[in-house]
Amino acid sequence: MALRQTYTVEHVDLQEPIWWDSFNDENGTVFSSSAWLAALERTSPQRAQPFHFRVVNSDGQTVALCPLFLIEQCPRFDAFIQQFRPSKEWNPYPILVSQGLYSFAGGPISVTNSRNLWIVLIEHVENIAKEVGARVWGMTNVPLPIIGPHRDFLVERGYDVGYLSSDMQLDIAAFETFSDYRNTLSRHMRRNINYFDNKRLRQDIRLHWTEDPGSTVTTLNLLLRQTTGKHQHGSDLYPMEFLMDIIDRMGPSLACLVVSREDTVLGILLAFFSTRTVIPWAIGLDYSLLKTYNTYHVALLETIRESIVRGAQTVQFGRGSYIVKQRYGARPVPLFMALGGIEADRLMRQEWFANLSSSKVQGIVAQLGSIPDLPQ
Repeated sequence: MALRQTYTVEHVDLQEPIWWDSFNDENGTVFSSSAWLAALERTSPQRAQPFHFRVVNSDGQTVALCPLFLIEQCPRFDAFIQQFRPSKEWNPYPILVSQGLYSFAGGPISVTNSRNLWIVLIEHVENIAKEVGARVWGMTNVPLPIIGPHRDFLVERGYDVGYLSSDMQLDIAAFETFSDYRNTLSRHMRRNINYFDNKRLRQDIRLHWTEDPGSTVTTLNLLLRQTTGKHQHGSDLYPMEFLMDIIDRMGPSLACLVVSREDTVLGILLAFFSTRTVIPWAIGLDYSLLKTYNTYHVALLETIRESIVRGAQTVQFGRGSYIVKQRYGARPVPLFMALGGIEADRLMRQEWFANLSSSKVQGIVAQLGSIPDLPQ
């Protein structure tokens, strides 16, 4: 179906994803890979149907991919809805979104961030929304550099556009060794690192990277339940079936850090590794021993060490724990959401959106202070 003189849109079946991943390797992230999208569709706690599509130019070249799900229920969305909706009766499902809240980065993947291409992308998302009966549609966790140039266009089109969270990213391309990295930190942080390292050695804490995450998945699942329970998520965000599916599909790009003492596992960190980026995606911690062994700090420092050894350029620490990650040199990359929806829901949706976004802004500003490009 031709939408513009120079572009056509094609729906995508990821049963044969080689060309999708080839494009994604150059322009996207692990969160837009075919393996990740398949796990989200089939085993994640969010119930969703895929409506992925690509945009092709007049020369037959793919210029954009849009991972897209019609979400009928999701525990992460549930938490936001229950906490911030203006009325208990209001229900925004089904939600058509690129691509959900389990990914550190969302939205379309493209070779250019041009307005004409975004018009094609947005129009097609809206067309699908009408066809499938979505009540809310749009995109979440889109990095500000990508969505920023189109903010006014989206608002004019009826979307609410606002801050959702920040991905804390540490640039390590300039460092050949961990010592090079440590020397860039403040004197106070260098003392802290020396303290954590010396304490780890005195306590005989072992650090082990395994390329076989499946061997740790049962313990990881139990520790993740502790972590999500501690933060009052109230749901099993990482069920065993989902973790096993991710490990089975994405094994070559995964590694697990196991932090232990004697026969006790203190924490497990599951990370995605590529030539450019390391993404610690999930960490499970034994909270009863967390302060005794400083497990979280030990895991963060070891991840930075391993990333430098592997020659990565960036550690993408993701959302939350903003102060701790900033102290280790990470900077916040704001992630935005843009949501539209049916006219009958407009006032309810806008109030919910405003409550959610303003709360998230207040949360990170309280931790890190003023951040450029965020409403204060």
